Amino acid sequence: MDKRLSIFVGILLLAGLSRAQVEVVDTIEVGGEPIGVSVNQVTNKIYVTNYASNDVFVIDGMTNSVIDSIEVGLSPLGISINLNTGKIYVANGESNSVSVIDGETDSVIATVPAGSAPNIVEVNSNTNKIYVTNYYADTISVIDGETNSVIAAIAVSGRPTDIGINWVTNKIYIGNEDSLWVSVIDGETDSLIRTILVNSISGGIGVNVNTNKIYVAHYENDDVSVIDGETDSVIAIIGVDGYPVGIEANLVTGKIYVANNDSCNISVIDGEIDSVIQTISVGKWPAFISVNDSTNRFYVTCGDDGTVWVLEDKTGVEETSNRLKVTDCKLEIYPNPFFQKTVIEFRVQSSKFKKEKSRIQIYDLIGRVIRTLPIPINRQSSVTKIVWDGTDGLGKKVCSGIYFCKLEVEGKVLTQKMCVVR
Repeated sequence: MDKRLSIFVGILLLAGLSRAQVEVVDTIEVGGEPIGVSVNQVTNKIYVTNYASNDVFVIDGMTNSVIDSIEVGLSPLGISINLNTGKIYVANGESNSVSVIDGETDSVIATVPAGSAPNIVEVNSNTNKIYVTNYYADTISVIDGETNSVIAAIAVSGRPTDIGINWVTNKIYIGNEDSLWVSVIDGETDSLIRTILVNSISGGIGVNVNTNKIYVAHYENDDVSVIDGETDSVIAIIGVDGYPVGIEANLVTGKIYVANNDSCNISVIDGEIDSVIQTISVGKWPAFISVNDSTNRFYVTCGDDGTVWVLEDKTGVEETSNRLKVTDCKLEIYPNPFFQKTVIEFRVQSSKFKKEKSRIQIYDLIGRVIRTLPIPINRQSSVTKIVWDGTDGLGKKVCSGIYFCKLEVEGKVLTQKMCVVR
């Protein structure tokens, strides 16, 4: 068995309503000037670039402590992880290069030349391609993760600042600082297919692959544009606090987190209604965010005080007589891990259960819905058992790995990890 599969087997309950209650759970002193951050959800390790000391901190997600540092190129900024290969990619702004780190040994195994002033890097784990913004060259470098070589350079509107990838549609969205356009790249041909007019120059970009919405932060206007990924058009503008920079989506809860650099806080956006529902104070100059969907925690770098803030998205439970309480629900999966099939069993101790307001979905590790399972019509007891045969919506067997079973009942959510072993 792949040793990564044995890491997660237990149950994770994410019970509550759509409105998140985010809390600060820890602050990690890292020193220097932390900028980029990326979480490996398989190993539960967090990687943070230190712009001032030219290295990457490695944080243990269990203990929230720094366990290692890795020397990379000059002025490292963006960082991203391929969850399939475990490799970490670091954009070195002054070295004009990308460092490739082996996530098993936490050591640099390759250095790939990039364009002028690479600042942001994002990985498409499905295609094993790495996209790098070259700030002064006005281009996007495309790196083949197999060969660690540049296979394309794509011209964009001007001063690219961030990248958002929708792995389902294989489209890449680029924010540009010198124009009012978001560039859209087709990940199959690695060519520019259109530009989207937004209301201001762009900062960070976050993508919710489940809803196919793209969120673009505008630090000049203190707001966020919402783009419909089907039409590639702006459908909403959300006001946030001062100078929004980093932005990321939680694929389990559907929340979007925005780092407001000047206001030193985080705006929490409800992805269903696209409005701010909470604001949380953090350290000085919050810059970038990375979400661990499997622990429901996210990490914020604060460059001015040398810290990484750990926040947890805890969903609230509405305990009123006309809704189910979380204690009324129980989700079990057995066997787990499994080879061919597993039984998903849930119990709802309430007469208020309504099939039409409930559903079961299977997600992969990067947040794609790969299967929606029907709930039996003739539900005579409080116990419902559904067999999942380990296939996706097209009937194809899924690969070995970690998956999430998400049960929604009357506005409550229960989620459990599953391990498929082939």
